[in-house]
Amino acid sequence: MDIDYFGSCKIKNILRKALKYMKLKITAVIFAAAALLTACNGNTNPAEKIVETAPSNFEYSENSDGTVTITSYKGSSLRIGIPEKIDGKIVSAIGQNAFNGYDDKEVENSNASIIAVNIPDTVKRIENGAFANDFKLKYVKLSANLEVLSESAFASCSILENVEIPKTVTEIGSYAFYKCDGLTEAVIPDSVEKIGEAAYACSDSIVKAQLSENIDSIPDYLFYECDALKDINLPAGITEIGEGAFAWTAVEKLEIPDKTVSIGDGAFFSCMNLKEIIIPESVKTISNESVGYTHDDNNDSVTIESLVIKGKKQSEAENYANENKITFEEIQND
Repeated sequence: MDIDYFGSCKIKNILRKALKYMKLKITAVIFAAAALLTACNGNTNPAEKIVETAPSNFEYSENSDGTVTITSYKGSSLRIGIPEKIDGKIVSAIGQNAFNGYDDKEVENSNASIIAVNIPDTVKRIENGAFANDFKLKYVKLSANLEVLSESAFASCSILENVEIPKTVTEIGSYAFYKCDGLTEAVIPDSVEKIGEAAYACSDSIVKAQLSENIDSIPDYLFYECDALKDINLPAGITEIGEGAFAWTAVEKLEIPDKTVSIGDGAFFSCMNLKEIIIPESVKTISNESVGYTHDDNNDSVTIESLVIKGKKQSEAENYANENKITFEEIQND
């Protein structure tokens, strides 16, 4: 895969897949949005206070189980309370591009001005691109029974504030929170077993990432170019760290879990604050420029002199350090 780790966020090949659903602008304009919501006390999410919007404002399709999926919004309110039922039928899903801020011709529409959404507890799925490109969307209350957050669900919601993901969610799709610059943390509950590539990529205000303990791999580009991210937990059970997963982040110290066997290309590329990484003997593959590299002013790859790789003698960690002229320190047996 031809990946440019240098400059602004360019996830070249895989990004093309996301465009199918989200009509994504690579260079998103960060809109200055004045939230007109009533002031709230403490950490209360203002979206929780939004009352149900009249069902006549929504179009829907019927599902085989008798429930319905919302397919579009034709109302004018910018604070939306999605109803639990429409025409007596339970609303179980938010459909593909239902509230997308771009139309099929990639022209911005009225959805781009939506400020807040309250999603009822009847909803179990949010489909591809459902709220993508809603540039003024700041507050969202998710269904307490949500199971799937699909691809690009909230991609390029530039000022979206922290979203509490319920402990019923099992899957977060690729690009789900791509370029959500208002997020300051990514807390993924242990119910989540699958996360798609680049799910939080280019969200440049995320400082902390708490990952589910029930995932067995870190997907490609998960936090690519989240350049404020410094606090990361790596779940004990992960066996693989994907390509570019933490490239261009602000992480300072890392210990790779003992079950990890491979670290992908550029996984920690240009982590300029990374001073120490501990790599266990379980790791058998450390791919091209996985750690300890950045680009110079001529866009040539160079090693980061301040990094120290720690591991056991005659391990892949030592081999990688020696081959790439990176400082290595042996970890003694306990």
